[in-house]
Amino acid sequence: MGKGVRIVLSVLIAIVLNFIHKFLWRSVILRDFIILRVFIPFYFISSKLVLEASNVITQIANVKNICEIGTGSGFILIKLVEQHRNVYGVAIDLSEDAVKVAKVNAKIHSVFNQIDIVQCRSGECLRTKSFDLCYSNPPYLPCPETLSLNICCGTDEKIFKEIFLNILRISKSFVLISSSSLTLYSNILSKYSLIKLVLKKFTGLDTISIYLLIKDP
Repeated sequence: MGKGVRIVLSVLIAIVLNFIHKFLWRSVILRDFIILRVFIPFYFISSKLVLEASNVITQIANVKNICEIGTGSGFILIKLVEQHRNVYGVAIDLSEDAVKVAKVNAKIHSVFNQIDIVQCRSGECLRTKSFDLCYSNPPYLPCPETLSLNICCGTDEKIFKEIFLNILRISKSFVLISSSSLTLYSNILSKYSLIKLVLKKFTGLDTISIYLLIKDP
């Protein structure tokens, strides 16, 4: 599939998802999470797969601290620390709206004391090798950011690249990231010798993949 076709298909997906988001924003607050002006995670495969993979890693590797880049509503990290009460988490997002919403959601779910929520770009404000696990369910569709900051990483995929390189830098041990079969940068991920495709699922329009990289001690 050529780059142009990928971009066109990504734009179509973004338009559909924007419509779904607008409907949900106006109609309901879902599952005790505030979702105003952030990505709505509950019904999207990427969120479920990242949460599943992160939960397994946290459990079997005795992870003590976690960083999420692009937290949005805070859904994934909140669910993780609810299940692992000895874990400390840091949630990062560029959006001021997302930071405010994630803080409210952390308080609603009684995990505010386990999570720090910080506004910065792509994790650039964090120190190198400071977390056991760093993960992201980033904007990964190669479509213009002006269409949707929640799901579009730019036609040059700049946002996706920034986030991946930062979670790679920030993590001490485990790196986890989602991408789409439409994400051209996924081809770069496969060049890292230690990276593994751990989960994938077809959505009907594209295939969502979850990659895990275990860093050398």
